[in-house]
Amino acid sequence: MKSRTRLLLAAIGIAVSGFIVSSWLAADYLIGPMPSKVKWPAKLVYKPDVLEFSTVDGIKLKAWFLPQANCTSAIVLLHGVRANRDSMLARAEWLHSLGYNVFLYDARGCGESEEVVRTFGYHETRDLLGALTWLKNRGMTEIACIGCSQGAATILLASDRLPDSVRAVVAEAPYATLRNTTDAHFRAYTALPSAYFGALVVPIAEKQLGFQMDDVSPLKEIPKLKAPLFIIGGTSDSMAPPADIHRLYDAAVCDKSLWMIDWAAHADFFSYAENQYVERVGTFLKSHFSISH
Repeated sequence: MKSRTRLLLAAIGIAVSGFIVSSWLAADYLIGPMPSKVKWPAKLVYKPDVLEFSTVDGIKLKAWFLPQANCTSAIVLLHGVRANRDSMLARAEWLHSLGYNVFLYDARGCGESEEVVRTFGYHETRDLLGALTWLKNRGMTEIACIGCSQGAATILLASDRLPDSVRAVVAEAPYATLRNTTDAHFRAYTALPSAYFGALVVPIAEKQLGFQMDDVSPLKEIPKLKAPLFIIGGTSDSMAPPADIHRLYDAAVCDKSLWMIDWAAHADFFSYAENQYVERVGTFLKSHFSISH
C-alpha cells in the first residue's frame, strides 16, 4: 500500500511539474518575439523608402514608406498578431495607387523590428505614436490609421492619445477585451477555455509583462476616440466575434460606420472581399480627407 501511495504521489508530482513547465513555455511563446525576414517583392517596379524609427519608449522598428510627391496625407497600416508589415502590402499597393503616402511597419517583437516581448496592443500603442510622430516630422498633416486584429486593437487602445491629425480610423476585426480574445484563442487551439489550460499561462505572462490582462480593453478606450471610425467584422469570426464587434461599435461615440462581412472568419478582409473593401474603405477615406492628391 505504501509503495502504491509513493507511486501515486510521484506521478502527481511529475504531472504538476510538467504542467508548470509547459505553462511557462506556453507563456514564453505567447508573448515572445516573432522575428521574420521581410522582403519587398521584386515584381513591383517602384521601391519604398526602407527606414528605422523609434517608438515613444525607444524601441527600434523597421518600416517601409511609400511616398507621393506634393501630398501631405498619409495612411498608416498596422498588421495583426504574429505577422509583419508584408501582410499589409496589398493594402499599401492599393492605397498608394490612390495617391496617398503609405507607412507600414513591423510592430515591436515582429518582423525585423527590435526583438522584445509582444503585448497584444498594450505597448504597441507606443509603436503607433512613434509612427505618427515620424509622419508629422515629415510634413504629413492628415493621417488615417488602418489596423487588422491586434493592429486594430492597438489603434483603439490609443484612442485618447491620437493627435488631431488622425482624421480617420479603420479597425478590422479588433478584439473587445484581451480576456475575451485570449479565451477564444485557447478554445481554438486546445478546445478548452483559458481557465483550464491557461490557469498558469496567463498569470506567468502577466508577471513577465508587468500588467494584468484586464488592463487591456479596447472596449473601455473606444469611447475616447474622436476620429471618424469604420469598424469591420466577419460574421463567422470566432476570435473577434460579431457580438464583440457590435459591442465596440455601440460603445463608440464618434462618427462611426459598421460593415459585417458575410461568412468571413478571422482572415484578411482585403483579399476575402476585395471589391467591396476597395469601394467601402476607399469611399470612407476619401470622405474624411480634405487634401486632394
